[in-house]
This record gives sequence, structure tokens and C-alpha cells, in this order.
Amino acid sequence: MYSFEDYSFLEGFLDEKKNCIVCDSSQLEFYARKGFLTALKCKQCGMISVNPYLTEEGANLFYKKYFSMRKTSDPMKKFRSQQYEYDRDFMLNQIDSGSILDIGSSGGYFLSNFDSQWEKYGIDLTEDCAMEANDKFGIKVFVGDVTKYDFKMKFDVISMRGVIEHFIDPRLVIKRLPSLLKPGGYFFISATPTGNNLAFEIFREKWRLFTPLEHVHFFCSHHISTMLGQSFELVSLDYPYIETPYSRYDEDIISISKAMNQKANGVPIDVPSLSFPGAMMNAMWKYVP
Repeated sequence: MYSFEDYSFLEGFLDEKKNCIVCDSSQLEFYARKGFLTALKCKQCGMISVNPYLTEEGANLFYKKYFSMRKTSDPMKKFRSQQYEYDRDFMLNQIDSGSILDIGSSGGYFLSNFDSQWEKYGIDLTEDCAMEANDKFGIKVFVGDVTKYDFKMKFDVISMRGVIEHFIDPRLVIKRLPSLLKPGGYFFISATPTGNNLAFEIFREKWRLFTPLEHVHFFCSHHISTMLGQSFELVSLDYPYIETPYSRYDEDIISISKAMNQKANGVPIDVPSLSFPGAMMNAMWKYVP
């Protein structure tokens, strides 16, 4: 989608190193590195984050053209459309109608897969996203920062598809959830790269989802449960792979087996990983205040 080297100027916008976002531990160890960005793993809870990451100003510079770039250059668009339906159906197992707010909704592509039983809203940072969602799908997308936006209603579902890992500090979003959800409502994440998967452990910086300019945090479900607190109950968890359009099982197994053998023999891994089970997470929590 983009060349990491094209953004080397962002090295001048690195923030200071921070403690673990889950447990606040300062005991962090090296995990992977790409360009000028490093991922550290918390020795206490296992959370993996790019640390230090960009300042807010640096992140804004990166994302300034992110939406338009993705529209014009998205080789996985067909696969992503199929995955939207799978992720939607996973959510519908818990709730099949109501109001939904999709955080980081882009042009409303995921929301467009929901039928008329749903009252659909999105929020994103740019006017381009709002115009696209309205013009193509008739979906209302608010423009602004979800951590500060003054919503006039509460929702049955808050969704974040491939989004929570992008936030510099996702705790700010999580802190808002009780004020945005109706009692008994749901917090839904999907297409979320996981930190405790075999492909990341073996491939490290060659893992296909280690794109540290955009993917800042690599959660496990228990990390998010910890951050959500006792008012949220994990009710559904899935690691989609074999059912997805990204799966090439035989090729994937060969790829990971070859990489494991290289690593065991001290040979550098020189090719990116393919898809692999456990690399992506879908999960739902019920809000029970």
C-alpha cells in the first residue's frame, strides 16, 4: 500500500518511550523493528506495542493521505468485501438489529453490509470519508475525534473493524464506551491483529501485519478485557482463518514450517509471512453496568 521508506521523515516526530498501555509496567523488551520504529513486549503482561511511536502531529501527517491512498491502491479490496460479510455475521450471532456506531468507518464500506434493521452511523477524521459514505451508501458519518465528539444518542453496538490497533492511546476510546453504549449493548472488534500468534513470534519484522506506521498495538483478548474493566463481559471470540478468503492453507503451512526451520538454525528469514491461523481476532463484549 505504501513504501515505509517514503515516510522516513517522520523519524523526526517520534514521541517519548511510554510504559505498557495495559498494566503500566516499565519492564519492556525488544520484539521487532522496521525502519525507525521498534515494537517492545511487556515482560509483565505480554502486550506488544510500537514504542516509542509518533507524536499526534506525526500520526496526522501519516494519515493525511491514508484514506485517498487506500481508495486508489487496494489490491485486497475484493477479499476485504468478502471478509466484511463474515465479520458482520459473527456480530449478528449476538445482536441482529438496533443502532450501530462504527469507529474509523472510512467510507462506510463495512456498515453498508448491514440491512435496514440497523440504524447505521460512522465516525472518522476526514470529510472525504463522510462524503463517500453518504454519496455511495446514504450512511451518516460524523467527522471528528471519537474521544471528544459530542454524540446526542447512545448505541446498541460500537464497532471497530481493523481500527483499535491504530490508535496511539486506545485507552482514551475505551474510556468513552460507557457513555456511548446503552446498557446491555455490545463492543465489537474485528480484523484485529493479535500479539500472541505463531506467525508474529516466528517472522517478527517480516510478519505481514507488522506495519508499524499504522498498526501500533498488538492485543490479545485478555488485554482488551483488562482495559475494559468489570463492566464488560467477553461473550464471543473468534480467530477467523480457514473460512476467510485470505487462507491458502497448504502454502501457509509450508511457509511457516520453512521459517521455523530457518529460525532454529539461525538463518535470517528473508520473505514475508503469508496468512496463518490465530493472526486475526474478532471479539465482542457486552456492557453490563
